[in-house]
Order: sequence, then structure tokens, then C-alpha cells
Amino acid sequence: MLKNNDETTDYFRISKKQAHSSFWFSIIACIIGILMICLSLYSVFVIKNMQFAIVGITGGTITELIAGTVLVIHNKSALQLNYYYDALHENEKILSAINLADKLDKESRRKMYKEIIRVQICNNDTIRKNKG
Repeated sequence: MLKNNDETTDYFRISKKQAHSSFWFSIIACIIGILMICLSLYSVFVIKNMQFAIVGITGGTITELIAGTVLVIHNKSALQLNYYYDALHENEKILSAINLADKLDKESRRKMYKEIIRVQICNNDTIRKNKG
């Protein structure tokens, strides 16, 4: 049970760090893309250099597409990470309940095991109904 808790904590820390990194990467890429587009527009209207503008706008647009893609992937990853973390948390609750039930006398333990199973089945049914 303690190993599961340690794994959950490690997983959460690593996931949070990765999510933070991908988010900031996309923000920085977005800023770079906007700057490239602005410099290209400046080149068109002030300097009158169309070649630089075409390259800059193309590069800025591609950078913005990459930044947007990274943000979408970041969002999907965050949803998956939250689902996995919730599953680990639920598993930890079940393991804790079983651990506590193991400390009861034989008859009380049997009743508690039945209750744990009943609650788990009810929770799973509720989750399925909410998704469907």
C-alpha cells in the first residue's frame, strides 16, 4: 500500500512537471510565431520587402500551427493524466479499506469485504451511467 502511494506521488510529480513544460513550450512558440508575423507585416508596409515578408509570414504561421497542436496535445494529455491519477487514487482507497478490514475479527471482516465490493460495484455502475 505504501509502495502504491509512493508511485502515485512520483507519478503526479513527473506528470505535473511534463505538463508544465509542454504548456510553456507552446506559449513561447506562440509568442515567437506572433513576433514573426508582426515583423513580416512591418517588412511589407514599412520596408517594402516582399521576400522577407513571405518567408516570415510562412514561418510564423507554421510556428503558430505547431504551438496550437502542442496546446491541443497538452490538453488531451492532461485529461488522460487526470483519469489515470483518479484511478490510482481510487485504487489506494480500496487498498486502504481492505487493509483496515484485515484488522477486524473474522465475521466482521467478511461483512466489511462484502460492503467494500458492494460499494465498488455501485461506484462503477454510477460511473458507467454518467459516461453513457
